[in-house]
Amino acid sequence: MASQSIQKIVESLDNDLPRSALLQKKVPALAEAFDVERMKTTLQKTLFGPAESRYSIVKCVPGKALYLLDHTINMQFKLEILDNTDNEMIATLVNARLFQDAAACRAFLQEALMPVAARMDGRPEIKPFARPVAIIEHLNMSLSVYPIDGLIPTLVDATDPNKVASLLAETLPEALSGTFSMQAVRQFLAHYGRYKRCVLRYTIDGVQTATQTPQQVTVYGKVDADGLGGVTVDIISALRERLSEPELLYRFRIPRSLGYFPDMQLLLMEALPGKPFFKPLLKAWTGKENPSHDEDATLEKAIQTCALIAATLHSSNIELGQRTTLEIQVAKLQAEADVLYDVFPELGAQVKSWMSQTVEFAQNYPAMPLCFSHGDFTYTQLIFDGKEGGLVDFDTMCQAEPAQDLGHYLAYQRLNIMKDQDPNSPFPPEAIEHLCAIFLDSYIDVSKAWIADETLLRGRVAIYELISLIRLTLHSWEKMKGSRLKQTMSLLEERIECQKQISLSLKNKMP
Repeated sequence: MASQSIQKIVESLDNDLPRSALLQKKVPALAEAFDVERMKTTLQKTLFGPAESRYSIVKCVPGKALYLLDHTINMQFKLEILDNTDNEMIATLVNARLFQDAAACRAFLQEALMPVAARMDGRPEIKPFARPVAIIEHLNMSLSVYPIDGLIPTLVDATDPNKVASLLAETLPEALSGTFSMQAVRQFLAHYGRYKRCVLRYTIDGVQTATQTPQQVTVYGKVDADGLGGVTVDIISALRERLSEPELLYRFRIPRSLGYFPDMQLLLMEALPGKPFFKPLLKAWTGKENPSHDEDATLEKAIQTCALIAATLHSSNIELGQRTTLEIQVAKLQAEADVLYDVFPELGAQVKSWMSQTVEFAQNYPAMPLCFSHGDFTYTQLIFDGKEGGLVDFDTMCQAEPAQDLGHYLAYQRLNIMKDQDPNSPFPPEAIEHLCAIFLDSYIDVSKAWIADETLLRGRVAIYELISLIRLTLHSWEKMKGSRLKQTMSLLEERIECQKQISLSLKNKMP
């Protein structure tokens, strides 16, 4: 049962935060930015010119909003454009940034966008547009047509098929071995995050050299404005070496790195076969879908495998990755909570209160030694090909307490069970606890050799689960996802109350 103060905050939240009265008051331009019909007209005039008759925007979908620490707001528009000369439909993305003032908006256009746009001369992606970069002055909004991105300036190079083909000719194992002859490279957008990262899928068409039969090879490219790809290459190399050793808790698959190219901030990796597991297995577990005929394809066994992968990482003795601690994470969350407080004081104050309580709870459990960790360990980072598990994301690898990965995983698992359940018939709490216990118990069962104090580990896991739920609450706000914000707040309050009871019990046991 939510407290009255939290219930009041939840009731004040709109599921559609960008169009909510709160944000319309704080950021008036945001309401217009999410007004589909107004933005269709404004984007048509701004990007194509008032007299344009050949190209018409027929569909405009605003989304991917992100409220940043400097009070700038990133967002994207998905556009469908009709070429009136041949009735061809063109789909594209437009990146947008809402600034606090006109000077910052103009500076971003001139210093970040225009130099990148100049490198797009002759590219088909911008051919329909009279102005592929522009500003909407009354909104203090900058615009740039994909792949022009002022925060990822090398994205225009990573999406150039000719440049990528040259790289692949020098790095693709099949091409280097002479067994595959490349003919063409096509690039597709795999995942375009809200901030400074983009994942591309390259499909290489060619023929097998020996038989001259058609063949396709898939490679993934990750463009990262922070330049983490070079470290990722070293991490993948060290992890592949560790996974080749005979004595291993669990041998999972990871992709090969094909190299990092700093001039393009591009990391190339082979495609790993497999698909996500959690949602289909959860539906089978709840009876919403028929279970797989494979007796090993159960939710419980998949969760056990996740625990084994975490234990294998933590026991690898790999010493790569940045050091992170509870204190470092709390400081980052505090900065985000300060921004939230500026916009929504009631919610900001509540998050700050939850953070203070979590730090106080942590005093009962001393910090554990750091180890090689994933840093963002959730089921979304894991794929399964039959019975074999695979890990596909390495951006956040770090040196951290083992409890960080475990608590983070549990926070995501609880939240996504909550999201997928029928609100009129929610899962029994004991069923959710059972799934969480499978993960943590499976990890502890295989980690006794290096986890000396099980009670301490469980305590630190609970603390890091709270930290992850606080982060999810802040990120739900920053991404303006109203319904998920309500869910994370509800779950966070529940877990805080649980930890209060544990802390009270510990105090009562003290002499």
